[in-house]
Amino acid sequence: MNFHNTGKKLNIGIALATYNGEKFLKDQFESLLKQTVLPDHIVICDDCSTDNTQKIIKEFMEKTTIPVSFLKHDSNEGVSSSFRDSVSECDSDIIFFCDQDDYWYANKIEEFVKVFESNPDCALVFSDAEIVDECLNKTGVSLWDTLKFCPGKNSLIKEMFKRNVFTGMSMAVKTDWLEGLTGYSDYMLHDEFIGWNAVLTGKATALNKCLAGYRQHTDNAVGSAAYTQFNSTGQMKKKVHKSSERTWHKFTDLKKLVESGSKLQKQFDRAEKFYHFRATIQEQKKIKVFFVCLKEGIKGNYIRYCSRTERAFIKDIACIIL
Repeated sequence: MNFHNTGKKLNIGIALATYNGEKFLKDQFESLLKQTVLPDHIVICDDCSTDNTQKIIKEFMEKTTIPVSFLKHDSNEGVSSSFRDSVSECDSDIIFFCDQDDYWYANKIEEFVKVFESNPDCALVFSDAEIVDECLNKTGVSLWDTLKFCPGKNSLIKEMFKRNVFTGMSMAVKTDWLEGLTGYSDYMLHDEFIGWNAVLTGKATALNKCLAGYRQHTDNAVGSAAYTQFNSTGQMKKKVHKSSERTWHKFTDLKKLVESGSKLQKQFDRAEKFYHFRATIQEQKKIKVFFVCLKEGIKGNYIRYCSRTERAFIKDIACIIL
């Protein structure tokens, strides 16, 4: 395949982060080797696994002809750190992010490459994926179904104010564009931060196809919205507070990405204030905050800044009265 019809072959790299992934890693490796367009380089960063993950990686390296670089952390640093380290070692035009527990369909790389080649200004491509169980059985639901995301229906910026629609395992980016990003946030995973930057610069393209099996199991680092459960009122209140506080700080960081005084910065200001309110609900007097919550609902802020699947208004009311 040629890159933008210039005659240059598109060089493809895969950045794979692993941590105690022995149960599913062989399936993922198998799916990479079955691609109709094979990658030119795979970089694996292991986050100090204590199971057989590193052994499986070494066995894979011995049997494949694809060049593989293997990085190992000395201590557990988290998934975002693993991806950043693996990306820094990728010598390619395009980088695909890869999780250890999913399964790529054979035409995934090929379909992504077609989009990059036909859209010279595109820096990021992201696709849908099928939700599958531990055994890769299809559930009949897609990732975008769980997010209530329909590309083209609303602007990506409006969608992103409600929830992140970028999932690392279903996205690829131009390396030169990615290298220009700075100021990674402690309050966003790498895929969301990269996605926001692509949206704000008009560089993101949605590929409306399911090109991988997004495996759901009890050990997911990040899973689909359909699998969020609460075991008690106390757990719900704690998680709602933690999520709201994180999102509040996220919007504080996102304000730094846009021009001061711009329309977008004012939008981020409003979102930041809304989530500051949500993060402090449990610290305020119940009667007063109850009516403030109703006021925020009437103003439409719960619709504007929260996804339907989150049921944020109901959760906040429950946090107040319970």
